[in-house]
Amino acid sequence: MSYRLIARAREQFERQFARKDAEFSKRESSIRKMRDALAKTRKAIDAEIARKLRAERTSIAKSEAKKVRRALASDLTERDRRLAELQRNLNANKSKLADAQKAQAEVMRKARELDECQT
Repeated sequence: MSYRLIARAREQFERQFARKDAEFSKRESSIRKMRDALAKTRKAIDAEIARKLRAERTSIAKSEAKKVRRALASDLTERDRRLAELQRNLNANKSKLADAQKAQAEVMRKARELDECQT
């Protein structure tokens, strides 16, 4: 009788062990599948982030290039305005110099005439 009781207990224990082992294997398989899916998702997310970063870098580079072009155009416009102003000032100064030289020549001519008249 104790042999049968031990045999039944052993069978029951082996069935429980087999059931627990099957559950464990099932969970382990499920965890492995979830880990694989997570790794696949992580790779997809990393690829999407890399794609978005490339797109954002390109967008930023274009935006910065536009800013530089605008600033350069503004600088060139200011330079052209200053150059035109300096050119006008130079022309005015040349005109004043020519007038002053003519006036000086006239004074010198009159001084010579006066000297010639006195002599």
